[in-house]
Amino acid sequence: MNPAVDAPEQARQAPNPPLLDIRNLQVRYRHNPDAHAAVHDVSFSLRRGEILGLVGESGSGKSTVLNAVLRLLPDGCRLSADRLEFEGIALAEQNPEAMRALRGRRMALVPQRPMTSLSPVIPLGRQLRRLAGPGIDDARLAELLRQVGLQAVAERLDGYSFQLSGGQLQRVLITVSALAAEPDLLLADEPTTTLDTTVQAQVLRLLLELRDRLGLGIVLVSHDLGVIAQTCDRVGVMHAGRIVELASVKDLFGDPQHPYTRRLLASVPERWERGRPLLPDTHRHRAPLRLLPLSPTGCAYLQRCPHASERCGVEAPELRPLKDAQVRCHHPGHAEPATTGKAEEQA
Repeated sequence: MNPAVDAPEQARQAPNPPLLDIRNLQVRYRHNPDAHAAVHDVSFSLRRGEILGLVGESGSGKSTVLNAVLRLLPDGCRLSADRLEFEGIALAEQNPEAMRALRGRRMALVPQRPMTSLSPVIPLGRQLRRLAGPGIDDARLAELLRQVGLQAVAERLDGYSFQLSGGQLQRVLITVSALAAEPDLLLADEPTTTLDTTVQAQVLRLLLELRDRLGLGIVLVSHDLGVIAQTCDRVGVMHAGRIVELASVKDLFGDPQHPYTRRLLASVPERWERGRPLLPDTHRHRAPLRLLPLSPTGCAYLQRCPHASERCGVEAPELRPLKDAQVRCHHPGHAEPATTGKAEEQA
């Protein structure tokens, strides 16, 4: 029996059942059985009032997980899962009409690019009323916008989206996604990527306030480890479509176990360590991940791992409990060797 696979089942039977329960999720963008899965064997659960962060490099499958939950995958995409449930509702079995009733009502999405999420030729108020759903008039919409500090936007609902800044647009989208609909689950896909530091802090504060006020569960996708550290309760680190480490924020940043997590943290500049070279995520190859061959039987991190052994090339590791975390690695817990820029260049 695999303890990691059974973890969602234990959470499911707990007194406070999970809001979102995912077990062995797999997504392929082509029907070719030999094609690598964009998402492979992803399992986690989320409870009300909890914020789970998904972090990893571009192409690791973070946004695909969100699209799979919302059933917004493109045509020709194949989804399978042992369990993909939202409050006991099997999402993979719902017809399009049932999913439309859930999306935007009980499950909401904050998209990645606010500047391209609204039409520039339709008045803002008209778009927001349609997105917020029936029963939202201009007075209610203006009230919600004032709650997130958008008094100026509330007074010009006849304006257009291109007249707003990126931060204003992001808060507008959070308003219609979370405040107007009051969903149970909020999926935030890199909501602070295009924002400056000041506005980024305002958006993060707003997400935390909404979590506390509405008691909703949030899955937050981000490249920014600082955002994850400030906002999330637990973190799932994704690499090559898999969750390679799942832990609390304290454990992940204080004692990372997977080599990829360690290198991800080591790639962040530290202002109090002037002159320390960054540790890029390369070992045997300098090519980006998408150009490296993935082992059909072994670990997906094999070509980049400084601790790879013969076992890693023939046996794919499973997500297993380690301390208070779950780690997908045959050799977890290794500290990175001391390195310099010259040594890394010769590796």
